[in-house]
Order: sequence, then C-alpha cells, then structure tokens
Amino acid sequence: MSKPKFDISEYPGNYVMHCDTEEKAKVFCKYMDSVGLQWSTNVSYKNETNFGMNLKRTVYYFNDGRYGNKYFVDKDYTILEFDDFDWSGTSQTAKSDTGKPRLSLVSPYLIEAVGTVRTYGTEKYGSPDNWREVEPDRYRDALMRHWCEYLKDPMSRDAESGLLHIDHVACNVNFLVEVAHAED
Repeated sequence: MSKPKFDISEYPGNYVMHCDTEEKAKVFCKYMDSVGLQWSTNVSYKNETNFGMNLKRTVYYFNDGRYGNKYFVDKDYTILEFDDFDWSGTSQTAKSDTGKPRLSLVSPYLIEAVGTVRTYGTEKYGSPDNWREVEPDRYRDALMRHWCEYLKDPMSRDAESGLLHIDHVACNVNFLVEVAHAED
C-alpha cells in the first residue's frame, strides 16, 4: 500500500509532525519552508531544524512555528508520524550540501563587475593570467586608489577604462583573495 503525499492543507487545526532523525527533520522543515511557513521567531524553516533540542522525540507544530518533545505535546494536538507519508520529491537525500558555501548568495552584480574589469584587463594586456605576475602590493595600492575615488563619488568612473571605480575595487579584492588562498 502506497503512502499518501503530505499536504499541510489537509491538516487544519492542531497537529504536530514527529521526526525521529535529523534527516527527516530537514525534509519536513524544507517542506514547511516551501509552503511559506516559518518559525515563530520569523526565521526560515530551511535555516534551522531545532532537532538537537529533543532529538528523536522532536515534533513540529504546524500552525504556530514551534517545536517540542513528543512526550509533552499539548493534549489537544494529534501527532502524525513522518514515516506515514511519502516525501519523495521533497528532499535530496543522496547529496548533502551541509557545510558547503551557498554561492548563489553572491551578488550577480559583483560577479559581473569582476568579469567586466577582468575582460578589460585581458584585452588591454593580452592575457587572462598576466595579473599573476604583479606583486600583491600593486593590487593593494590600486584597490586603495579606486576605493578613494569611490568614496568621493560612488558613481565615478575610471578615466582609462570607463568602468566604475567600485568595479575595479571588486576586481582588486578578487586578485588579493586569489593570492591569499593560493598561499594556503
């Protein structure tokens, strides 16, 4: 017999979901986030499971963004078991991104700014790797010059390239980060 897909709209009223593993808690919290719900503290479910507080006894209240202990659930609540539902399509259990940087959080404007300045430099100097031959102090100095111009006028442009000074700042920081990590 197949399990039903979980749909929170079918459970109005007083229900809690019991998740006895952190992986199940992550799947359930991801689902709660996908339907627009969040913790009572206005924090996204996808950012925190709160599983560590009650471990295998963890339950999640549907309607008010709370979590608790299975053995101390308010008497007028019905406990649903995670394992009674089909959660396929809700989570990627084969691949874990825990501890990995969320690169989608990096501004596309920042990426484009660095790329635009790098393209200009490659066309000017003839090689995408020529920057590696320059001492880091020169990038620190260039960074500070462009930063000072930016502070005077945030929309000011470099006279030679025509690009925003802040874009040159980003590119020089990029070079310095690359050098720092290469030395690790």
